[in-house]
Amino acid sequence: MPGPHRLGGRLAGEGDLQGRLRRIPGAGPFAHLETGANAALKVGHYVQGQSWGGVVTHNLNGPYDEIWRFTHRPPADELVYKPCGEDRNVVLVTSLRVDRGTSDPSKTSYIAMDAVGEGVWTTYHLTWKPCP
Repeated sequence: MPGPHRLGGRLAGEGDLQGRLRRIPGAGPFAHLETGANAALKVGHYVQGQSWGGVVTHNLNGPYDEIWRFTHRPPADELVYKPCGEDRNVVLVTSLRVDRGTSDPSKTSYIAMDAVGEGVWTTYHLTWKPCP
């Protein structure tokens, strides 16, 4: 079974600014969950050299048979600005899991995340402020 997916990007601003990740709306191509099954999408992030910015879990419960959407808003007390004068990587970690639960074991439930499919998107919203 594959592990969590990691995506990194440079958090660099114009001039002397501090940036932080504020919101991540996204959508997956599809989920099909039988009655009694459920799926969980976990999203977490951190700025290189700093502690985790928290992990949020988005749940789907069967029956479900459509494109899934979520908006990840890290709790305000877990938003961490990058240090002034330094360019840092921000790392996003996601994982998808399906639990068969009480669904019929002869039927398949799944959730997919594919960055190349039509209708699949993720947008990263950042907040910036001047360094003190």
